[in-house]
Amino acid sequence: MKKRGISPLIATVLIVVFAIILSTLVLRFGSSIINNGLEYSSRSAEELKCNNIKLDIQTICQAKDLVRYKFSNKGTESIGSIAIRLYGEDTDVVNIDAKINPYDSKEYLTSIDPKIGNLDKIEVIPLTEGGASCEAVQFDDIRECKENIGQINSYNN
Repeated sequence: MKKRGISPLIATVLIVVFAIILSTLVLRFGSSIINNGLEYSSRSAEELKCNNIKLDIQTICQAKDLVRYKFSNKGTESIGSIAIRLYGEDTDVVNIDAKINPYDSKEYLTSIDPKIGNLDKIEVIPLTEGGASCEAVQFDDIRECKENIGQINSYNN
């Protein structure tokens, strides 16, 4: 009885096809792991910057439909922008796109929607230069501005 096997040419082709399929599966699986890792590490780096941002609210006062803010950054990372949630009879969000360097203070003046009325509470959210939201700071001691609030750094909604 003659034993027959597959020819060496067919065996080589089968091994090459098997190797291509196996390498494709490994590359797809590996690339998704690497991409997820890179995305997580870049997000984590921005979130770590929040640990080095220390927003201090020095003054917030209201004069009719204008609000004056004085913020200082007592941390070692720059604040890229600030989101402010205003709570009164209605709510509104004001975005201030201004950089506050470490150990620096800045004043801002924004107009607010008259529907809000007198402010009850303000929530200030510093954002890193990469856009990551940091821990919000609440302020509920909003007083009426006694001095002329004038034109500081004016931002309108």
